[in-house]
Formats: sequence, structure tokens, C-alpha cells
Amino acid sequence: MNTSAPPFDNVKVRQAVALAMNRADIRDVAYSGTGELGPMEMPTGSPWYDLTGVFAVDQDVKKAKALLTEAGYPDGLTVEYLGLPQYPELLKTGQVVREHLKAIGIDMQIKPVDVSIWYDAFVKSTYQITSAYQERSIDPDNFYSLVLKTGGPVNTVKYSNAEVDALIDKAASSVDMAARKAIYSQIRTIVTQAAPIVLVHYETVHYLMNKNVVGSGITPTLSLHLEKVGFSK
Repeated sequence: MNTSAPPFDNVKVRQAVALAMNRADIRDVAYSGTGELGPMEMPTGSPWYDLTGVFAVDQDVKKAKALLTEAGYPDGLTVEYLGLPQYPELLKTGQVVREHLKAIGIDMQIKPVDVSIWYDAFVKSTYQITSAYQERSIDPDNFYSLVLKTGGPVNTVKYSNAEVDALIDKAASSVDMAARKAIYSQIRTIVTQAAPIVLVHYETVHYLMNKNVVGSGITPTLSLHLEKVGFSK
């Protein structure tokens, strides 16, 4: 959500959107039931996975409606979602979210656009709400420093919080795993409460080969390496 302009400059509106979403619906419809639910920036297999303090892990329509009223929209509002027909999963995500938001009084109108138009609006933060892929799930710093730190190169939601910025820098400068995990738990609590981004799903990547092919390796960036591939006896 673009936090630099109405209505998503209002944290209660963003929180209402976060609470309205049902991640299982998105997985089942947009991704044919594959992959896993993703309420935070790291998947369940990551050593950084920690749901402590994460806001809106579960759908709560009643609370979402109340927040929308508190935000000054008791009769609902209309927003525009930029959809990408060239990326069916993202477009279907928008279609599912549209139904979720309808239940709390938000009329989300989907505007299908070409990738070039979408990208221009996304990087210039001239959109209201959209869906996008994030691939920065190796280390939390790769996500927070780029996507949510003030002035970050991929901070297209225009989120800015001085306390979060300081914590991001503190975590990035530490080599103590336990200390970094504790800091990222703090960051995650603050950021998910602010809800500039609602993380929903991890896509599963499959590599297919014969059972007698051995020695392949998959790196943390999901690239497939075949330097040591051979055949089993």
C-alpha cells in the first residue's frame, strides 16, 4: 500500500486491510493450493522465522470493520488496485483480496495494466494498492534495508520510521545471531503493526529430474547448480 497518500497514509486503514485478508484463500485460488502461507518476510524453513509479535496473522473481519470506522470511513471507501494480467497469480491475488475487502466495506476496483505502466507507477509510488513479488528472503537485512528503511532503493510503499531505521542499522552491524534475531523481532512487531506491506504467500519452486541423477545443489537464492551432477549406479 502506498503510505504517502490517502487513504493508505492512515495506519488504521492499512491495519483494516491486513486483518481482512485470508492467506489460505489466496494460496488456494491464486496458487492452486501450493506453497505455504507467509505472514512474515522469512519462510518457515528459515532460521529467522519467528511469528512473535506479528500483526494480523489471522483474519479478523469484525476488528477490521471497527478500525475502518475509527479511521473515518464508517460508510466504506473506494480504492484502485493495479493488476498485472501478465502475472496471473498476482492478478488472482488481487481478485481474492477484492472479495476480502468488500466484506469490510472497501470497494477495491481492479485496473489491469501493462507491466511497463505498472512498474512506472510502482517505482514512482503513484499507485494506491497492488501486489508484487519479493525475493529477498535469505537474510532479514536484505528485506528491511532495501524495502522498508527510509529512502531504501525498493521502498515503493514510502514507509518511514526513525526507530525502525535505527534498529535496521543496529541489526545489520551485529555479528551475533541471537542479538540480531531479537532485533528483527522488534522490527517485525513495529512494521507489521504499521502494515505498509501485507505478506501473504511463499511460492514453491520445483526442480524435476530422474531419481538416478545425483549431485545437484540448490543455493539460498534458489539457483540450481549442476557442476557435480552425475548418475547413481
